[in-house]
This record gives sequence, structure tokens and C-alpha cells, in this order.
Amino acid sequence: MIRYSIAICTYNRAELLHQTLDSLASVDGVTASDVEVVVVNNNSTDRTPAILEEYAARLPLTVINEPQQGHCFARNRAATTAQGEIILWTDDDVLFDAQWLKQYRNEIERLTNHSFWGGPIEPQFLTPPPRWIRENWQTLSGCFAARDLGPTPVEMDSNRLPYGANFAVRRELCRQFPFDTRLGRSGSGVVGEDERDFLLRLVQSGHLGRWVPTAKVQHLIPAHRATLEYISKYFAGQARVQTWRGRQPIMSKRELAQAVRHHWLGWQWTRWTGPSSIWLQHWIKLAMFQEWQATTLD
Repeated sequence: MIRYSIAICTYNRAELLHQTLDSLASVDGVTASDVEVVVVNNNSTDRTPAILEEYAARLPLTVINEPQQGHCFARNRAATTAQGEIILWTDDDVLFDAQWLKQYRNEIERLTNHSFWGGPIEPQFLTPPPRWIRENWQTLSGCFAARDLGPTPVEMDSNRLPYGANFAVRRELCRQFPFDTRLGRSGSGVVGEDERDFLLRLVQSGHLGRWVPTAKVQHLIPAHRATLEYISKYFAGQARVQTWRGRQPIMSKRELAQAVRHHWLGWQWTRWTGPSSIWLQHWIKLAMFQEWQATTLD
């Protein structure tokens, strides 16, 4: 009987997926008889099928193809396919601590009244990040899925939730509260909030969560993500989510255009004359106001 399903959704990240599966194969207990690894291939056009075939003999692997593009479509497909009572959600660009599965097992078997669990995510840059990222880490850590609620196991609530690359949940809840397909990444689009929305619905329905500080993963950050272009896409995605939630600024098209111009000029001027903490805020606001400008109906 399958107790644990490790679920990974992937799209055109063959080389990172290779590193992730290689790391997973070294996790203690991953080949136990009550464990399966479910990988959903979401229309990849790179070497992903070949990578998955390579690991078929090393991992208890089930591969599914999900034709509907989007992370949440892939997640919902994984949830309907997984056989385990517990789904451990992770990503196609992480490295696992050798005791990752064991640490989750210990807490899940001990805390039978809980519904979800989460662990730390430490970003691992594949090339040294630029100085402006280091200088503004508090502002930018969410762009790279950094998550650490401390070394002590604590109860989680709406203000303390795990991130998508490292959390576990009872399978029936993934089916009862499916991921909202209006959220999440789709193709090259950088829109998140899908797991947060899912976990908030669990909390609001009275389900208990627990932080597992010893269930650690590293999140691999390739060079193309340590760029201003990626930061712009990330915060444009955040603006899109705010629009979806009805929390965008109530402004006319003219006011939005003025805001875009203000932050564009502010970025152009302070990029060369001010500290990174100033020009980065202009860059972030520029991305968000451009998104709101593109979607406003007024």
C-alpha cells in the first residue's frame, strides 16, 4: 500500500530536473515499498522524456503527461493520479537533504490530527548573484522561494505557510480543494500564489499545519533568474494576482500612465545616481503598474 507520493510537475527544465531526480534518488527511504514518485510532464519540448526514462530504474517512478498548460493543471492531475495517503509536493529544480523524507515521516506519523506540513527552502544560486540582489534580499527573497520559519517546530497559520517547493498534505484535501487554475505559472509566465491560495483555504476550513524545520531542500537558481528581467516578470505576476483578488489600485488609465512614467523616470535616474534600494523599488513598481495599465478596463 502506498503511503507517500512525492509529486513533481515539470515543464522544459530537463537539466534541472536531472539534478533534482539525482538528488531524490539519494534520499533515505525513497525506494521504500510505501513510496512512489509521481512526475507530471506539462508539455515539455526539451529532453524531459529522456531524463525521466533514465530514472525509471532508479526511482519508483510514475510519469503522467498533462496536455493543459499550467502548473495548477499539472498539480491537479498529480493529485488525481497519486496513490499515497500523503502527497509531498516539491519542484523540478530542488536538491534534497538526505533525511528529507524521514523527517516528514516522523512528524506526519506523530501528528495525526494535522493536515499539512512544510519545511525550509534555501535558494542555491548556480552563479554568484549580482550585488543588488544581496543588498535587497529582504525584498527579493520571495522571488527565489526562500522560506525559513526558524529551527523550532511550530503551528502554521495564514501568516506562516510553507512554499510550494517543499510541503506535504493529505491527498484527499488536494482533491477536495483543487488548485485554482487561474493562478500559478503557465509556460514562461511568472505567476505564483497557487499553493498559498490552496493552503489558505485549508486553514480557513479549520485544518492544522505544522512546520518541520529538519525537512530541508535547496532551490536551484539559474543565472537567467538572477536578473532584472526576471524580477520584473515576478512582480508583474504579483500585480496580476492582486487584480484577480480585486486589490489593484483604483486608478484611471491616465493616472496609471502617469504612475508608469513616474517610475520609469525614477528608475532611469536613480539607477546611476542612487542606492539599489531606491532604484529597485522603482523597477518593481514599474513592472506592477505596467501590468495594471495593461489590464485596466477604464
